[in-house]
This record gives sequence, structure tokens and C-alpha cells, in this order.
Amino acid sequence: MVSGKGCIGFNSGSIGEATVTGAGSQWSNSGNLLVGYEGDGVLNVEAGGMVSLSRDGSILGASPGSTGLATIIGANSTWSNRKGLYIGGNNSGTGGTGILNIVDSGLVTVGKTTKLWSDGTINLDGGTLDVGVLHMAIQGKHIQAQVTRIPRLQTGGHNRRQDQGRGVGKAENGVAGVS
Repeated sequence: MVSGKGCIGFNSGSIGEATVTGAGSQWSNSGNLLVGYEGDGVLNVEAGGMVSLSRDGSILGASPGSTGLATIIGANSTWSNRKGLYIGGNNSGTGGTGILNIVDSGLVTVGKTTKLWSDGTINLDGGTLDVGVLHMAIQGKHIQAQVTRIPRLQTGGHNRRQDQGRGVGKAENGVAGVS
């Protein structure tokens, strides 16, 4: 499928879901992708499916009261964002709830900034997050780290990984962050 701008869960009170599954299945988007704009949206990329944004980025949980959930699961399952990815808000401020799950060899790439707002969560369980800059806003504090890849960051416990000297990735209780 080829589209300009994509939105899953656009209107308040709406519920939307999109699944891209199987090798050769692809959603190519030239605009941005909003998952949970004012409503609730779910994006699933699985079993070798691919979602690519050639000119823009994505938002999970853009507006207060919305929920955006994306799950990328399985080998060769990929979500590529040329620009930014905003989780639990948008490029200008906090929004709704955003959750990104990268599981079982799934891959998410972000060409520029990944912004994790206070109501955003990244869960890594055997997947890879490949970002330019990871910026976290937690309880009013802003943390920014230059990161290229967080490969197969294990969840649970207190695992730490130094990645090319550009930041330390860690997972605590199944939630990943960079400090």
C-alpha cells in the first residue's frame, strides 16, 4: 500500500488498527504517520512486514486522552522513519499515551530524533531500536543522548550496554532508556 499521510485513531473516541504482516507486505508512506491522534490507534508490523516513511516521521499518542501503540515483531519486520518518532506526545509537547514494542528481532529505525515523553514507553524484548538522537522528558527533566543502535537490549534486571561511546542504554523492568 502507498499513501501520503496516514492516521490510525484520528477522531476522539475512535479506535483504529492497522496490521502489516508477511514478507513482501509493505506500507509506504510519503507523509507522517499518526497512531492515536485524538483517538486510540494500533499499528502491528509482523512476520517480515514493513512500514516505511520516506519523507517524514511518526507520532504515538499525539493528543491528551489518546493512545498510540506500535508493535514490531519478528525477523525482518521493520518500521523505518526518515525523520522523528514521538512517543507520548508530539514535536511540541506532551500528549497522550504512547507505547512502542520491539520484539523478537523486530527493527525500528529513526533517522533523526526519537522523543520519549513522560507518558511514553519503549519496550525492547529481543528487538533493535536504531536512532539518531534519543531525547527523554521524564518528570520535567530532559535527557538527551546521541545513539546509533541499541541492539537486542535485554529486558528485565539491570542490563547496561555502552554503544560506540555515544550513550549508555539500559533496561529496567522491561523498559528501555538511555542515560
